Amino acid sequence: MIFIEAPVTIEEIEAIARRVPQPKLIKMLQGGKTPLVPVARLETLGYQIVIIPSDLQRATARAPRSPTAWHRSPSASKSSTAPAGSRGTRSTAAET
Repeated sequence: MIFIEAPVTIEEIEAIARRVPQPKLIKMLQGGKTPLVPVARLETLGYQIVIIPSDLQRATARAPRSPTAWHRSPSASKSSTAPAGSRGTRSTAAET
């Protein structure tokens, strides 16, 4: 596996794919040097692994801080978004 380090253009990503026959790994970061390329496009170019470590960090930052935050949300639906074993689920099960 060849780790492709920080190509700065899509053309460079494509050229590397043509020139390197071994399996390739590429890393992309939001705001990084490497342009964000759709995973499907990278796959067609011959990249076997794509890592996007900042996606997990951004998802974690946006996640509710409280395990019951879904309950306080006006758009939350007890039947479709309540976590398993949550208060909303137990009360619905008890009413049935």
